Amino acid sequence: MTEPTAWLNKERDVITFDNLFPEMTPLYEKREWVGLTDEQIYGMYNEPRSDAEMLEFARAIEQALKENNNG
Repeated sequence: MTEPTAWLNKERDVITFDNLFPEMTPLYEKREWVGLTDEQIYGMYNEPRSDAEMLEFARAIEQALKENNNG
């Protein structure tokens, strides 16, 4: 996971760039969503014929998206 870009203290309604108090919540930079290319999808597709194969295909897409978006 990336390092926090700032810290929020909800009790004091303060945002700082340093973790000054133990109750502060880390804030992270919002990242751009990275989807899959057509080539990636076609590479995973094996013409599912059953429910189990369709779930396997969906899980492969899910895993690829996780890898694209978690660095």
